[in-house]
Amino acid sequence: MVLALLPVAVGSIWMGGLMGWFGIPLNPANIMTLPLVIGIGVTNGIHILNRFAEEKTAGILAKSTGKAVFVSGLTAIAGFGSLMVAKHQGIRSLGEVMSVGVTTCMIAGLTFLPAVLNLILRWLGAHKKQPSGDNAQSTLGREEPR
Repeated sequence: MVLALLPVAVGSIWMGGLMGWFGIPLNPANIMTLPLVIGIGVTNGIHILNRFAEEKTAGILAKSTGKAVFVSGLTAIAGFGSLMVAKHQGIRSLGEVMSVGVTTCMIAGLTFLPAVLNLILRWLGAHKKQPSGDNAQSTLGREEPR
């Protein structure tokens, strides 16, 4: 569960930073985008973790799941980005926040989550019990006579 929420957490932090950088205020008109950003980010994380559970490899970008998450994110960005041309300031800010939020959650899901999964794999691999030197050597020619 924590790993599925990781792209949302990282993407939300990046989104807040980009909103501050571009001067996009968080107001009552665009605060309703936060549940949508959370939902899209969690979905990305779940799809990536599901593929990881099947293949036990963190190379998500080259697989169909990475491409699907990317195209799905681009579709959502295009849909919500079209709201940025609206004359109404509330609708425009809704489109800005959603576009930035979906973009950052998608980037976090496609880059940050696989990197964390790779680190976890390395950490678990380093802590596996290795066979002792006696057990690792070949027994060929060392059998006991019958």
